[in-house]
Amino acid sequence: MLVLGLGLVALTDAVGEPTAPTPAPPDVVIAAAAQAEVKPAEPAVATLDTGKLYVNGTLRVKDSQGEMKDVRGIFEIDPQSGAWRRLVDHGHSPRVSRNGETLAFSDENQLWTCDTNQALSPGKLADVLGHTSWMPDGKHLVVTSAKTHDDKEIDEKGWQTETLQIRADGGTKSVLPIPSTDFVNDVSPDGKWFVTSSDRHPPHGRGYQLYVMRPDGTEQRRLTKDGLNVYARFSPDSRRILYLFQNRNGNKLKIINVDETDEQTVISETDGANSVDQAAWSPDGKRIAVIRFDWQRDNNGKRILSHPGDARYRIEIVDTDGNNGRLIELQDATGSWLGGSLEWR
Repeated sequence: MLVLGLGLVALTDAVGEPTAPTPAPPDVVIAAAAQAEVKPAEPAVATLDTGKLYVNGTLRVKDSQGEMKDVRGIFEIDPQSGAWRRLVDHGHSPRVSRNGETLAFSDENQLWTCDTNQALSPGKLADVLGHTSWMPDGKHLVVTSAKTHDDKEIDEKGWQTETLQIRADGGTKSVLPIPSTDFVNDVSPDGKWFVTSSDRHPPHGRGYQLYVMRPDGTEQRRLTKDGLNVYARFSPDSRRILYLFQNRNGNKLKIINVDETDEQTVISETDGANSVDQAAWSPDGKRIAVIRFDWQRDNNGKRILSHPGDARYRIEIVDTDGNNGRLIELQDATGSWLGGSLEWR
């Protein structure tokens, strides 16, 4: 799948034995055991995941006659209880302002917004379609639209992009000096950085690399070196970036610091099962919500997504090291397809 050049694509090319500790003498072990005070185990403290998740997708639900049906739209989900409601029945690529009050989404080559509380009467903001991010003031959005160079094939010259800043109250647009090869994925909460997926390096259309830069396009720094890197999101403290990495071995969810240090893998798919897609930071930066799915296999054993309903789409919440995971059990529904974007506010 490929949405404006930044979706998942077909998979492409891209220690020693542990030393056993020295055992303690038996008499030492026995003496230590005799002296040890036996204390009851303390009960584990469950993590309470607060806020709201926002995702585009299709849910399978039972109607009033008990029949299963598909419900499409942009949904708000309680990460703790799995309760959900549909905000709008159309559109895709939802992004929610930092204060959680306003939803922006794309529909029919247009940018729309609505209040997340009532979600009534969405209004068209601008005649533009692209990757959307909110500025931290909640008064402006950043949108990157794209087209191919002179109608050439995408693998010849890559995408030609234009990045706009748009007022959230009236649609007034101004062009930002972001490279015409780059898609703005997110704006740091402190407003000092953009993170982009760049198509400036071959293979065009499937070799995206992450860059950070100032909103005026200066101080550009490359963060990633290989594979495909997309869906980047800044942490709430603006210091780290969460993103999806893909190579021929599969998908990984990774984190890297804005200063290019401490790259780490949060989750890796296991032989096509439990793969990862879009992800979002919790409001306090301590947890991550991630869309999980399972690849299918064609007759040659190649990973494919032939039918989204067979991919078992679901949302899991994990610590930032990938541990302490918990699947969200949607109330009276299952995910037939989830994607487009994932937000946690």
